[in-house]
This record gives sequence, structure tokens and C-alpha cells, in this order.
Amino acid sequence: MKKYKLIEKELETQILNNDFVTTGKLPTEAQLISRFSVSRQTVRRALSELELRGLIYKVQGGGTFVQNPENRQTAENSDSLFNKPMVAVMTAHISNYIFPPIISGIENVLNQNNVQLILSSTQDDSVIERKNLIQLLNDSSITGLIVEPTKSAFPSKNTDMYAALLRKGVKIVSIHSSLNTFQIPSFVMDDFSGGGQQAQSLLNNGHRNILGIFKTDDQQGQLRMAGAYSAIDQVDEHVDFRVLTFQSGHTEEEIGNYVKAIFTNDHDQRPTAIICYNDLCAISVIRALHELSIEIPNDVSIVSYDNSSLAHGLGLNLTGINHPKEKMGMDAASFLLKELSLKQPTEKKVQKKYPATLVMGNSIAPVTQNQH
Repeated sequence: MKKYKLIEKELETQILNNDFVTTGKLPTEAQLISRFSVSRQTVRRALSELELRGLIYKVQGGGTFVQNPENRQTAENSDSLFNKPMVAVMTAHISNYIFPPIISGIENVLNQNNVQLILSSTQDDSVIERKNLIQLLNDSSITGLIVEPTKSAFPSKNTDMYAALLRKGVKIVSIHSSLNTFQIPSFVMDDFSGGGQQAQSLLNNGHRNILGIFKTDDQQGQLRMAGAYSAIDQVDEHVDFRVLTFQSGHTEEEIGNYVKAIFTNDHDQRPTAIICYNDLCAISVIRALHELSIEIPNDVSIVSYDNSSLAHGLGLNLTGINHPKEKMGMDAASFLLKELSLKQPTEKKVQKKYPATLVMGNSIAPVTQNQH
């Protein structure tokens, strides 16, 4: 028996035995994770099954409670609930950065259409991605998948798993990048344009000594870097454009140390501006520069990407490209539900590309004579 079924069965027994009668409240997710030594995903699946059967109900911000006996559904008339579609969502992360609003957008659409949701994360690791895909392949209730491909700049190491899901009839939609091996619909940013706008915002302020920091094992980083190069190549005068690249697994501290080395070892030719792959990267850079008593934007200008909540911390409002976040999640979920309703899948590859829009903050300043 699967772990979530064991948890579901044990909690059901406790509910029917009135073990929670004192408060009417079930243990928290954290308590259940500790008690059963399982993942948050497994606990949530068990609770979702109990909720579908009418044994419990959830209160936003308040916890999970036992349903009154008169409101409970019998097992006989709840069988149809198990035939409702279930959609899996697999992203690099779940609880941090831009992922909560993306997942919230997906969840809102699925809830409105009475579709169950199961979450998992890959941590940008192909091995974890594969384990998650195997679990989904073995789950007969999964009808759709919204996925952020891992290390999308390279051919997927899990092509066989995605192919198996497609053969099984699971509809797949990707976000942030494409699964190029398959004709799978994707919802992405116009990252080439975004990278170009990042560079142009610095060029327009007179900066000609620019450092670009890009993540190169995903399609987003590759396209942003290419866009920045394209914008700089169109400038008639010489631009000193240095590039620092990193990949999944590099820590914020490592990125910060690279930046500190550049600004410490080459003081006379140090960059006057920095293009950052995203806001997480920008925060690492800002903290590193603060340690060197370098001020933003008086000493160095910074342009970022995503316009996340992090863009408005450390006493700055970062200038950067806006990410649609919740809208991307809603659009991907709506499209997937439409695909699930069709007898014939969409024949041609569909790609929704969101235009890159620069949001102005206070992290860019015109280059000064002292910086030349």
C-alpha cells in the first residue's frame, strides 16, 4: 500500500474513533511529516483524499478540522470523487522566490474547476526530477502535468519518463522553458528581449564597463545573456562587457565571492554596472558589494530580472524585468484543462510568450566622471 494511503487510513480510523473530538482539529502538516517520516507532498495527498471523501475540511490559515458526522459523505456516494482529474505540478522550488504566486495561480484555476493538485519540486536536480516522474507514472490518477524542466539548456536526462507519461495519455505543459524533444505547449518569458532591455537600460545611462552574471544551464539564462550581447553589439563605441556564469548548485556565497574578487583585484577597471540573472542573484551581489563598502547605485548600478518580493528589500527597489508569476500559472492551468477536455490533442506546438517589461526602480544611476 502506498504511504499516503497508509496515512489516510490511519487518520480515518482516528476520525471514526473520535480521537480528535476535543478540539476537532487534526495535527499540523509538520507534525504529520514527523510522525510518519514522509514528505510534505505525501501528507498533502493523504489529506486531500480525506477532504474529497468529506471526512475533513480545511480553513485557510487555521488548519484542518474533522467534518461533522451529518455532513460526511459515505464511501458509496463518494466513489465518483476519485474519478475527478488530478493535475501534478513539478517546479524547481515550491515555497520560495517567485514560485508561490505561480503555484497560487495554478491552484486557483484548478480549484475553480474542481481538479485536485499534487505538488513536487526538483531542486534543479535531474535525479530528483526522475524520481518524481516515476512516482507520477505509477499514479493512475494523474491526468495532467505542469512542469518546469530541469537544466533546460541541455537535452533532458529524463526524456524516457516524459515519453512514458505521454504514451499513458498524460497531458503535459511546461513553464519557463521548453521540452524541446516533444511538441509540448510552453509558457515562457521573452527572455532574449528581457536581456536586451537589461543591457539597454545601463547603456542609456552611459555605462560602458558592464559585468553580466547569468545562469547557463537553463534556457532562460542562455537567452538573457544572448539578448544582452545583442544590445551591446549594436553600440558604436567600445563596451567592456565581461560575463560571469554559474549553474544550478552554485551557492549565493559563491556568487558573492566571485563578484568580490572582480571588484577587489581590478580596482581601476572594475565594472560600473551589473546585469543580474534574477533577483536572487542580485541580492547576493548587493550583499557582496556592501561588504566592500560599495554603494548601489552611487558606485555601481544594478539591473535585475523577475520583480519578485526580493526586488524591494535591502533598502532598494531594483530596476528589472517583470515576471507575470500568478498569470503564468493561471494561463498554464487553464490551457491544460482545455487540453484535458479535448478528445484530440493540439497538433502543433503552442508557445505563450510573455513580453518583457522593464520596471523602473532606484538601482540604476548615470555613470559619473569618476567611474570612467
